[in-house]
Amino acid sequence: MGYKIALLDSHAGVGFKAFVFYVFQNWINKANKPIGLLNLHLDDALLSTISFEDLQLSTELLPIYSYLPVVEIEHCTFCGKCFNYCAFGAIVFHKDSKIMTIMEQNCSACGACLYACNDRALSEKKKLIGRVNILRNEQFQIISPQLDDFFQFAKLAIRMAKQYSNSIPLLLTIAPSLSKPYFSESVMDMDLCIVMAKSLSVAKNTILELKSHWVGNIALITYNSDLSDNEIDDFIHSFEVLYFGNMHFSIADWITNPESSKLLSDFALVQTDEVISNRILDYVNQQMNQR
Repeated sequence: MGYKIALLDSHAGVGFKAFVFYVFQNWINKANKPIGLLNLHLDDALLSTISFEDLQLSTELLPIYSYLPVVEIEHCTFCGKCFNYCAFGAIVFHKDSKIMTIMEQNCSACGACLYACNDRALSEKKKLIGRVNILRNEQFQIISPQLDDFFQFAKLAIRMAKQYSNSIPLLLTIAPSLSKPYFSESVMDMDLCIVMAKSLSVAKNTILELKSHWVGNIALITYNSDLSDNEIDDFIHSFEVLYFGNMHFSIADWITNPESSKLLSDFALVQTDEVISNRILDYVNQQMNQR
């Protein structure tokens, strides 16, 4: 079992993505072990924004299936039991008009309607709802689940993606925002969660929410911050978190003086040295050596 790190974006925007790929690329060269990047921003076409020219990556697309109910209308007596049992508003039912249909985009595949129907008017069909994209070479893997508008199955997609990443010695995960209903599924088995935030008030809300979902090590990275050392020290001691430093980035600097990178194309590059990235990696190596 490898060491798993989640990075959380507290409104850091493009700078957050830039930092993630900065760290990922840095670790490819320094970690001395295969590493992985797991993207759990399910509504973000992450892979389409990255250039992989000359990296000799193999590509694998693994299907994600679910079983959705299908109406056998000739057997339906329009009793309405399935409609009453459905907690997701996935059934359109009109007794007088003899209408009974399933709205697949709302269905959670919980099986309640199948249980409720005594007339065998509902069956199940295997439905392709998305896929797990895997790009890999000998040094690293990038794993990104994608859903075909079936976001009610986000937790299923995340579980499948995590299964494929379990064998990776060092895994860097891009976690979804706290507002997503699948957030807790994303951070559930992480060894370390790193929160990126500009203000301590935002960091506080994120950290408190994290502690309510998950028990583990939490770290903070500030960005473009003018906070004093005393303010940072008081905060990290009050909330019992690690602090990896303050990151500086400037989109304007990147636009006027872009640096070429196979993994960072189309993103604003982090305008900082390697201190924070190396500090995280040193901490992770120390934790792994203690296992």
